Amino acid sequence: MNRFFFIPNPKKDDMLTCTRAAAAFLLDAGATVYMREPFAALCDVRICAVKEEELPPDAEAIITVGGDGTVLEASRIALRLGIPLLGINLGRFGYMAELEPDHISDLRKLLTDSFSLRELMTLRVTLVRQGKEWVLPRPAVNDVVFYRSSIGHMVTLGLSSVSTKNKVKYMADGLILATPIGSTAYSLSAGGPVLSSEVAAICATPICPHSFFNRSLLYSAGETLCVRNMSDEDGITVTIDGRENLYLEPQDSVIVEQSSTPFYIISFDKKDFISVLQQKMKTAE
Repeated sequence: MNRFFFIPNPKKDDMLTCTRAAAAFLLDAGATVYMREPFAALCDVRICAVKEEELPPDAEAIITVGGDGTVLEASRIALRLGIPLLGINLGRFGYMAELEPDHISDLRKLLTDSFSLRELMTLRVTLVRQGKEWVLPRPAVNDVVFYRSSIGHMVTLGLSSVSTKNKVKYMADGLILATPIGSTAYSLSAGGPVLSSEVAAICATPICPHSFFNRSLLYSAGETLCVRNMSDEDGITVTIDGRENLYLEPQDSVIVEQSSTPFYIISFDKKDFISVLQQKMKTAE
């Protein structure tokens, strides 16, 4: 591949130093680089500027410069274009970012197709209200989080599996439904287990449950899960990867299931899952 769409995070790369270096490396090697208009003019005259509302139709990969949040934000575009993503890590944790800033020269592997693709599971989210269904346009890469909208009030949520009819009732501050890659994020902070990205499962973890049952539940990726708002009043917010909000009315339900559209991350080297997790967490301390 030799056509790349750069998405920098100016809050992480405030002087665009890393973005300039990475873009220049690929441009010098003969690649085509696209970037949003405000950033393109600041980085290199050879960069093809793209207007804010446009996407380069012939881009073969997205390169983000930032942290995991930047990767998540750019995942929406990668999924729309059907192309993989490579993250250059400037964040604190950077679990989803493949490359550290001092290894920019590894970008040459992109030009010779010397890489592999990690296929990450995503979640399809559907709102059910008064018998009508609305599919949310954004698949979840990390998690779908249900939480109380007002401080001092817990929520009551019913979690059920459509196929097995098993039901669990939670009185808690909220509930997290995470993908394997999302198990290292909010779900982990809430006491959930860490899953290898190669495990096909959905992890349900309650947030501060008001009961003795406070364990996470693992469901097969093939399960269709339904979360129902059993609270008498409004006050439940649903977020998709912490970026898209949905507000539930009483008796609303949300169906969460594996999406048919996976998210692809570019990887240069085969890495042991546990070793990477330990290294990233140690670096973040």
